[in-house]
Amino acid sequence: MKILGIALLALVSISIYASEIRLINTNDGTIIYVTKDRLNEYVGDNGEYEVDMPISLPTPSVERINLKNNQSLEQQQRKNFSVISPSLDYIVGEKPITLPTDPSFYLQYFWEKPTTYYYAQSDISSTHGTIIPLAKPRVGIVDSGFWENSDLAFSEGYNFVDISSKGLSPNASWQMLGNTLAEREACGFAHGTGVASVIGAITDNSSGIAGIADVDLIAGKAMECGTGYFSNAIDAMNWMSGEIVGSAPDISEPVQVINMSLGGVGECKAYMQAGIDNILSKGILITVSSGNDGIDASNHYPSNCKGVITTSALTRTGELSSFSNFGTTNDVGALGVSVYALGPADGAVYGWDGTSFSSPITAGILARTIARYPNIPTTTIKSLLFQSSGEFNPTLNCSIKGCGIGVSNATNLDNMAKSYNSGDIFTFKSALAEMPFCDKTKYFTFSGDKARLCALTMIVFTDDVHYSANDSYALYKVAKGDDLTVTNGTLVLSTNDKTSIAGSSDIDLAVYNYGFRVCTADTCKLEELIPANLSHYNSPTACN
Repeated sequence: MKILGIALLALVSISIYASEIRLINTNDGTIIYVTKDRLNEYVGDNGEYEVDMPISLPTPSVERINLKNNQSLEQQQRKNFSVISPSLDYIVGEKPITLPTDPSFYLQYFWEKPTTYYYAQSDISSTHGTIIPLAKPRVGIVDSGFWENSDLAFSEGYNFVDISSKGLSPNASWQMLGNTLAEREACGFAHGTGVASVIGAITDNSSGIAGIADVDLIAGKAMECGTGYFSNAIDAMNWMSGEIVGSAPDISEPVQVINMSLGGVGECKAYMQAGIDNILSKGILITVSSGNDGIDASNHYPSNCKGVITTSALTRTGELSSFSNFGTTNDVGALGVSVYALGPADGAVYGWDGTSFSSPITAGILARTIARYPNIPTTTIKSLLFQSSGEFNPTLNCSIKGCGIGVSNATNLDNMAKSYNSGDIFTFKSALAEMPFCDKTKYFTFSGDKARLCALTMIVFTDDVHYSANDSYALYKVAKGDDLTVTNGTLVLSTNDKTSIAGSSDIDLAVYNYGFRVCTADTCKLEELIPANLSHYNSPTACN
């Protein structure tokens, strides 16, 4: 099996501006170029500009798989996926599990249920096909190296790469300009194609691999052959969110998820965070790769920017890979070694190593749940992703290095979203709602305090399915207008019970928002709280 290395050119500046520095105006996004001796005129306490930071693809390794001649013994044994994963042989709800028929599906290890040996499997298969999606999410891919082929199609796209100081190129295609395999291999190895295929490759088409979810893929070309500037990524994200950007035609409708498998070493600069905050304010989720530098992810952007979902790369056994960035800015982990995806040759499947391919696993899982439960806010699904994440291998290095709070797990997230949607977990209900009418009348008659009884709220923390005697459950209140985080919140109550009763002095929906947190021993997965589900908070008729 021939191993193909990728050599990506280090981007210092666009060649025609080799003696100048590229700056971005932090107010309106204008790009200018200045010489080093004039830099202080624009950058600093009194300046309106910041140095526009370069971005590149996290340098991956990749190998093309010859399915006819070079299958390992394990690969041959995996042809019957359900034999390797007996957990797939059951029915969830009323619809049976239906596994994809794509010829290389058996190589997609991250679809499998985690085991006590293979911790980094994200269990997509266990509920695949069991629920009819109610929506078709739109997922934006900010990257380079896009090309449509027999196993991948994009709904729309645009090229946001600057080719001059005058602005965007309205004529260059978002697809790769190279028409031959050699050209596509030389130009970043069709990186964006591989990333997008993990999320949304065409499923059950007798070709290639299976995408995690049925989505509309939107291509935002922000780099040329794997290098570019972060301002181009912001342009792509703004366009994907529905904003007018330069000469780009309006996008048909905004996306729900954006994946950025790119970055660079350094701090999250103010213009980066401002651009990301703008996207997040619209309820769009942003997944990013942790980076392949083997450093603390707090020194890598945009994985160190606030609000993004940063995914580290794990080996299949659940160990942080040798190349993955580590630390407290990682949110979750996913398989990042031998992730089988598409690439520069049509019909071919490649084994990719890199955080670039762990991030789209998380993005695809989020999109899958958004499709099934479109009435749950995307920001809530993000919190549920964190809370439902699977266990890291306790014998390996994640507890020391910092892989995140758990392994992205599709079935766990799906089950938790289903319970949240039905009001069985993390919800408020009237304490009298399920009490028979006659019993309510007796309480009102003999207590003489109908108003107080009607104001009692049942706090539902969890149900029998998700309950653990080792967990503690907490409810926080946060002033309206503030982010729903532990830092901003005040603890209302904490318990080991599945439910609790609160009076009118504890619950004031006019002034506060409320959120939940679950902790196991001394480990609390969430800083961002799970919003209380108020859709089942109806006052009994007898109280009206």
